[in-house]
Amino acid sequence: MSKGIWDESSEAVLKRGLNSMTKMCDVLSTQNETLNKDIEKLKNKIARMKDKLIENGVQE
Repeated sequence: MSKGIWDESSEAVLKRGLNSMTKMCDVLSTQNETLNKDIEKLKNKIARMKDKLIENGVQE
């Protein structure tokens, strides 16, 4: 017979919850790093496009 969630001690439930939260925090940190890199790439792309517009005589 398997144990249900109601048979676990409060300490076990808290440990499991903390473990899950830690994993999600790691995932969010990784995603945040990826998004920050994407933002930097987009900023660089915008700067290059502005330079091209200026070279072609187009005013902002």
